[in-house]
Amino acid sequence: MKRSRSFYNSGSGFSNANTGPGDQYNNNAAGTQYNYNYYGSLKQLQDKVHENYLCLAKLWPTDPRDPQVEKERIELAKGGLLADAYRWVFDNPDFKRWRQLRESHLLWIKGDPGKGKTMLLCGIIDELERRVIADGGNLAYFFCQATDSRINNAIAVLRGLIYLLAHQQPRLLSYLPENTYPSDDAMAWIVLSKVLYEMLEDPNLKVTYLVINTLDECVQIEEQLAIVAQQSRLNLELNAESVATAVNAYIRYKVLHLSRQKQYNSTIQTVVHNYLSSNANGTFLWVALVCQVLADPSVRRWETLTKLRAFPPGLDSLYARMIEQIIQSDYADLCRQILAVSSIVRRPINVQELTTLVEISDDISDDPQSLKELIGLCGSFLTLRDQTVYFVHQSAKDFLLGKAAHQASRNAFNWVFPLGTQDVDRIIFSKSLNTTSTVLRRDIYSLEAPGFPINEVRKPPSDPLATVQYSCFYWVTHLSKFISGTNRNRDTFLHDGEAVYGFLAKKYLY
Repeated sequence: MKRSRSFYNSGSGFSNANTGPGDQYNNNAAGTQYNYNYYGSLKQLQDKVHENYLCLAKLWPTDPRDPQVEKERIELAKGGLLADAYRWVFDNPDFKRWRQLRESHLLWIKGDPGKGKTMLLCGIIDELERRVIADGGNLAYFFCQATDSRINNAIAVLRGLIYLLAHQQPRLLSYLPENTYPSDDAMAWIVLSKVLYEMLEDPNLKVTYLVINTLDECVQIEEQLAIVAQQSRLNLELNAESVATAVNAYIRYKVLHLSRQKQYNSTIQTVVHNYLSSNANGTFLWVALVCQVLADPSVRRWETLTKLRAFPPGLDSLYARMIEQIIQSDYADLCRQILAVSSIVRRPINVQELTTLVEISDDISDDPQSLKELIGLCGSFLTLRDQTVYFVHQSAKDFLLGKAAHQASRNAFNWVFPLGTQDVDRIIFSKSLNTTSTVLRRDIYSLEAPGFPINEVRKPPSDPLATVQYSCFYWVTHLSKFISGTNRNRDTFLHDGEAVYGFLAKKYLY
């Protein structure tokens, strides 16, 4: 990882600057002195690295989100970065003009859902890393994600950019406050904005690029995008030919992979390729979703063409078809619960957390393979990575929430949320309270010492908090969402002697 390489280079520089290894053999005293200096300096270096790590760790009060790890996760989830799908941008006149003109500081890459903007930015980041960092410049980036409340806000963007800049240039750590950062959003914004501004104004800082992906999914920044419209803009809809060429390269790659996996003959391979090319409409995501279904082991080779022709062109039409198939399945109600909960939770949840928020039988909840199959039954709206449930794309979530223009989107919302989204908040809150009340207990990690340092705590092999981590943190968020609604009985939970009172009195301190 490039993040750790910066510390490795510092170590190499320190090592090369010291006496050559042959000198330590001049006499015993000299050797002893050399070893003393070497290990003493090594200890100082280790202490400095640890100090820098602790300084950077303060940027996140909970659950650090390393932007480099997030980028690697995104690329892995999308099947890897295909060079032929993004190289076209480096010859694009708008992109070249932005790189060449000093007065054009901002570039806004704009396009409809599924057009490959995220992977395009991943390719641009890789190219900038090779060119800019090699010349002594700097590159910081951040990937917003609307489905995760931890990384869909301006504060998170600032933290991520500062984190990478300080990693590349450790001397910039001097701009970070000595104390921890305020938890209040308004104060955190003021403090972090000042830190980033001072870093960028550092007189010794060379050319620096800041890349932010899906900025429109950042809840505080979306309204300010109009300002960027006055700067350089690269509109994918106006570069349809280049995007179509990139999508065709992606189709060739996916069909070749399918052919090897499913052992297609030349006829099937040609038909699949032609159908995808004719109906993709320059949309990477549509191709990916169709190929995902065709790759399913349950789809036999002789069923391929029938399955293929059942997929209508267009993302919304495809989502509508997927909803129809779910409704007609034997597990429609269970899938509806999973889709509803996944749409409302404040961050992606793992399968263990999911089992506490949805009515799942014990024979399924205790079987990882059954849970994986259950997620697969949700019509390709969801995907499972590292035992965590994600939406395949923000557009899939928007479709279920009725935000897409297609009438099928509103129909899907009415099916997934028959009593509205606030009823799902009520369910999540209620189940969270019940589960945590059952699981939480005094000294749950058996530390046997109230003052045990938190940084020395190690999770047991079978973590008793695994199923309730989300519930412990977000139960009150869902309660707040529910009681802000119009349900007449919404405040009954808050009466003396009711569920919340009992939880606060008996379990909250645990």
